[in-house]
Amino acid sequence: MVQVDSFFDAVTPNFLVVLRGLLLILLIGLSVYYLINIGNQYIDKSKRIRLDLRRVGLFLSAILLFIIIRYVFQRFPVLPTTLAAIVISMILAYIINPLVSYLETKKISRRLGVLIVYIGFILIFVVLFLVVLPKTVEELRNLFTSLPNLVNDLNLRILDSADHIEKVTNIDMSRILNNVQDGIEQYLNSLQTSLLDRLRSMASGMYAAFGRIVSFILVLILTYYFTVDKNRIKVKMYKMIPSSYRSDILYLASEINTAMLEFVKGKLLLAVIVGVTTTIMLLILGVNFAVAIGLITIVADIIPYIGPFLAFVPAFFFSVMDSWTKAIWVSIFFVFLQWAENNLFAPKILGKRTGLHPAVVLLCIVIGGGTFGVIGMILSVPVFSILTILKNFTVMKWRDHRQRKNEVKKVQ
Repeated sequence: MVQVDSFFDAVTPNFLVVLRGLLLILLIGLSVYYLINIGNQYIDKSKRIRLDLRRVGLFLSAILLFIIIRYVFQRFPVLPTTLAAIVISMILAYIINPLVSYLETKKISRRLGVLIVYIGFILIFVVLFLVVLPKTVEELRNLFTSLPNLVNDLNLRILDSADHIEKVTNIDMSRILNNVQDGIEQYLNSLQTSLLDRLRSMASGMYAAFGRIVSFILVLILTYYFTVDKNRIKVKMYKMIPSSYRSDILYLASEINTAMLEFVKGKLLLAVIVGVTTTIMLLILGVNFAVAIGLITIVADIIPYIGPFLAFVPAFFFSVMDSWTKAIWVSIFFVFLQWAENNLFAPKILGKRTGLHPAVVLLCIVIGGGTFGVIGMILSVPVFSILTILKNFTVMKWRDHRQRKNEVKKVQ
């Protein structure tokens, strides 16, 4: 009786949907197969459609495997979390591998090299935390202290501007201002309510925060082993590849590795150039937190198009607290810097490695960000570059196959 109950517990509505989908795919596949066989009996042999049952079986097996994996991931949430940690660890290992390899040339073991890289990043974050955080807290305290005066000054300016506009255009500005004020009050009330709700749910979110900490530690451990055992992993993967496919897979791996290395190096160099330039210009303009904003620019500039805007927001915020003139100069500087990055720096540093049109890059970022968030924005362009390399390789192999087929026909 217990076994029967456990069976019915496993048969969820999602499971029934998956089962119905599998049966529908099987029915459509069999129908197409028999229709093609029936039609082949009434046409010439040279024009018959030939089905490779092995390829059809592989295609259906791939669909079935995808559906099963999707169902298992939904059933056991720990699996997608673990898989995401593995993927992130592989990406981080790929990024820090050049640093570890450089340390290895200085006769430092890979184990010690990874630890040195980890310690270096930790020290950078600690220094930023100790240097930037106290000043940030002080500035925020000053901001909240002077906020009522700023609001009153802004209100007086708006009223003066409204009176002037009303005298010139005879438009009832009081009604417009009341509507704007009501909208702002509603927004602030909703914001206050959402903040209170988040504070109440903070206790229930402690478990999720603990899970994220565990995932972060898991990523660090996996990144360590992936980087240290890189050569051993490469040898094992090479032996797992069938000998007939080794040359093609090694060619693809070499092309993708070259493209990704150039992309990563180029983006990091661009980010450093833009961040240092931002810091120097903000120091010249006398904007508070110039160094911190420059570091934010370095990190945010890795995200194409969207990242520079994220760095512009704090720069504009702190400059407008001093004067509108300074804020306008900061805005002009960021616009010019983005133009220089996209039209001068990027073509020379990145070259034509990716071969992607700017509109395609923007679409990749929008789709990647809407689907996978910030990680999607960062990885969308290199992933699309990899897909482009795979597409070019497929077209090349297809053309080679057609050329060989034509040569065989000429010989016959």
